[in-house]
Amino acid sequence: MKEFSIQKKCIFITSGGRTATKFLSVLLAVSFKSCHSVQEPDIWRVDDFYDFYRNKSNFIHKLIDFGFFNMTIGKLFSLGNMRSITIARQRGKIDEEEAAKRLYLLRHDYISKLKQDIYIESNLQLAGLIDIIPLVFPNSKTVFIIRDGRNWVRSYLNIQATTIYTMSDPLFYLPHARLSAKIFPDDPFSHRWNKFSTFQRICWLWRFQTEYAIKTIKKNPNATIVKYESLFESSNEYESLNNFLKNLTKFSNNYQAEFQYNDELSGKRLHESKADRLQKWEKWPLNLVREFQEICGDLLLQQGYGTESLWHEMILKSEQE
Repeated sequence: MKEFSIQKKCIFITSGGRTATKFLSVLLAVSFKSCHSVQEPDIWRVDDFYDFYRNKSNFIHKLIDFGFFNMTIGKLFSLGNMRSITIARQRGKIDEEEAAKRLYLLRHDYISKLKQDIYIESNLQLAGLIDIIPLVFPNSKTVFIIRDGRNWVRSYLNIQATTIYTMSDPLFYLPHARLSAKIFPDDPFSHRWNKFSTFQRICWLWRFQTEYAIKTIKKNPNATIVKYESLFESSNEYESLNNFLKNLTKFSNNYQAEFQYNDELSGKRLHESKADRLQKWEKWPLNLVREFQEICGDLLLQQGYGTESLWHEMILKSEQE
């Protein structure tokens, strides 16, 4: 697929969301000497509209970079945006070649204008294209960030602006704009989706995104899975982040990118969940423990989470209730 190939050195950071991808975008921007680092370059986030004046320049730059049509009406067309492409790929509606072509068309003009040595994009909407990225970007590194599913679900439910899978979510009104079990006939929860609570649906989303990443990352030799906790909940965050940067600087063509991080972002957090709709898992009612365990329990353990004795006591109590 050389006709859909972009040769610039690239780094892609993706996840199911709520994994500090905005922070990592800023981290790489201040650490790499010659890079263009962005988060979701062709997306207008809902929370950006809440402080439009402060984000005005960002809106203008995106209009210049991608055009008014692509930033507005074009988003409504099938396969006209990254979200649609990744969901179509995850549903098996498009093959590798079509997905690669669409990804190439969305990024070629934008990246070709850049003067910097490395292009860096943090974007949760790439989560369904991990195996497609090397077809379009042969000189790339990809990282999928995974997080403890219990904390991940809590973070999603505590987003202040909107809650996914509810009427406050703008994508709620667009068919197939969000992943759901019911669009996958073979999914074990497909027939129960319409009766699922918002909590159960977000649990399912963690499971789906994690399993899909684990499956497709095997087809990308320059992709790795990194735990959120290893970066932000270690005893030495500065050292953890520097090790993370060190691994990202090594490309398959023996190119070593220069970086330097002196803890400039210490204590800084971006896009924090500020609402209080759901407490920490240690205080979950037993019905939520039971629902989470049913949907995510086995995968949580497989990823090295959920080993606490308290969690297992809560599971036993929920089963006896």
